[in-house]
Amino acid sequence: MRASTKWVGAGVLGLAACLWLAESTPAGAVMSHDAHVAEDSVVDVATPVNVQAGPMLMDKMSKAVEQIERQVQSKGPFQGAGAHAMQQGILLVAEDQDKVKVTQGARCPAQAPVRAFDISTINVEITVNRFGDFYPGYMYALTENVAGVRAEEEKNKAARESDDPTFAGGAVSNGLQGDLIQPLVIRANQGDCLRITLRNQIADEPTNMIVNGSQMLVTSTGKPATAINPDALVPTGKTGEFEWYIPNDLQVGGRAFHSHATREQYSLGLLGSLVIEQRGSRHLSPFTGEEMKSGWEAMIDVANAADFREFVIFYHEAGDETFRLLNRKGDMLPQRDPHTDTYRPAARLLNYRSEPHGTRLEMQEHLVGFADESQGYGSYTFGDPATTVPRSYLGDPSTFRCGWQTIQIHRSCSAA
Repeated sequence: MRASTKWVGAGVLGLAACLWLAESTPAGAVMSHDAHVAEDSVVDVATPVNVQAGPMLMDKMSKAVEQIERQVQSKGPFQGAGAHAMQQGILLVAEDQDKVKVTQGARCPAQAPVRAFDISTINVEITVNRFGDFYPGYMYALTENVAGVRAEEEKNKAARESDDPTFAGGAVSNGLQGDLIQPLVIRANQGDCLRITLRNQIADEPTNMIVNGSQMLVTSTGKPATAINPDALVPTGKTGEFEWYIPNDLQVGGRAFHSHATREQYSLGLLGSLVIEQRGSRHLSPFTGEEMKSGWEAMIDVANAADFREFVIFYHEAGDETFRLLNRKGDMLPQRDPHTDTYRPAARLLNYRSEPHGTRLEMQEHLVGFADESQGYGSYTFGDPATTVPRSYLGDPSTFRCGWQTIQIHRSCSAA
């Protein structure tokens, strides 16, 4: 078979924006909601509201940002990840409202194959590279893997506290091979009844798991499991049950999911992907060849088509533009890397992993006496990085499902 590579979108990036202004702000920064409404109350009544929505909200957002910046010397929630989080709540409608059809998802039929996942949301220290850089975050994990996640977490902590300059004792692998601390990727097939049990083990915070582009239901009520449905929110120490009958004709591909409870949860790791495969597919581990429940890389055995390798890549960030990761000593990383002039080193991530060039060069200088920038990308000098390294044999068909919250151009390249 001739090798082929397919690049498939893995999630939906919202095009909505939400204005949020706190009722109480620092001294001298009080904003009158009535005054704001009055200021923007002149509306072209002859134009349908769905046509006006985009320009009106953009104008309001610009004015709000300017006013916040004047009063508190900051763009407040409209900067960095906060701006992305503010997309919740308002839909910018571009279609004729009379022609928009909304259909609620159906309960699973009795004969549908059931694919069930028991998932926990947890607090976790996420180590992003072999050098011990980390941040306190969140993640979705299969409940059966939580103990293993804790063991990896402790092993990484021990490596950070050791004096070994090679970090040989760390649990972080080269190329993210088999580690349990990674964004959760689960798979289901067309025609499956997907059942999710969500256990909230996060301390003192409610959470949820909203699957973009799905018709997930709250099992107990049959109502949509959306961000605006309070029944979809799971309190600390509680459990939620959800289901989705995946239509037989649903397009295969990734459906991003994340917490809509707080912006901190999803910007600090509470994200994942549900990949819809062709009906009758088997999802096999590239390490054992056996059926697997989760993982960013898999072998997909398709019933009536060619098999292929699948790689799910997340481009995302840790925190907002003011957030700084910690080094192995627990000190904040610099906002700008002194070696490469990179902004927010280690904060741009691939599947919870980032390996800054500045840290690599600093390590090289420490070990051999000089930093060779020509080898900044070199596995010859540094070994394979901690970031995702997809593996396949020559001639293997491969599918990359790429997406999340950071805009990137995904491409393959080779270098001598």
